[in-house]
Amino acid sequence: MKVLAVLFVAAMIVACSNDAPASAQSQGKAPTPAAPECIDEFAQEYEEVAEDPPRETPPNVCFSEQSPAEGPPKFPAMSRKVRLEYKHGDYFVTQDSASWSFGDADTARRCIVAKLVKVRIVAISEGGKSQSVKIEDGQTLRSSDTGDQYRSSIHLGSTFSDKDVVPGYRMSLESTPFGHDCMRATPEGATHISTCSFVQPHTCRSVRYMLPAEMRIPSNSNGVQVGRTTRLDVGAVDPSTWVLP
Repeated sequence: MKVLAVLFVAAMIVACSNDAPASAQSQGKAPTPAAPECIDEFAQEYEEVAEDPPRETPPNVCFSEQSPAEGPPKFPAMSRKVRLEYKHGDYFVTQDSASWSFGDADTARRCIVAKLVKVRIVAISEGGKSQSVKIEDGQTLRSSDTGDQYRSSIHLGSTFSDKDVVPGYRMSLESTPFGHDCMRATPEGATHISTCSFVQPHTCRSVRYMLPAEMRIPSNSNGVQVGRTTRLDVGAVDPSTWVLP
């Protein structure tokens, strides 16, 4: 029911507009503050890591020289780094991720070998046409050859940020080092879940791509997965530099 309430509120939010707000009528009312504008052109870097409690490695798990337990990321956590350039609906994005999987059994040590898997995905979308590339273990796979859409493995976008009150959530406005405030949405009763999204009208196209200033969600190892924007440059994006590997 909370999800339905949030969707209802989001549907009622006024559409995005870059026009200046009308001046207040001469009835003793203070002028309405200017609404935030869409962030239509930006370059962003984002990192996501696990903040897990200390734990002991299970006795039946071992590691190789190529994938030591310390990683990074440290077993069994996962991490990802994203660099995104966006301009009026077009974008170029690179994601580097690392996660643990289990390989063959080591009969001499009587254990299962944990392996750190690193994957790079690069995607481009211009004029509604998209292409992507996946690079893993030295092998390059192209969507134009395989028909697979590797872009779907890159999670982009953020939550509502242009409402002070949303049923089922605690909302708070916060400043960031990038000159753009973010609105933190925390579900009522939650302790390790929140998303602080850069403030702009929810109808802006870039909301579907711009990553949060910060996001905290439970990890699959009883800790917290934390994502943070480490760089945000608004404007000055040059699509002529967008080239797939």
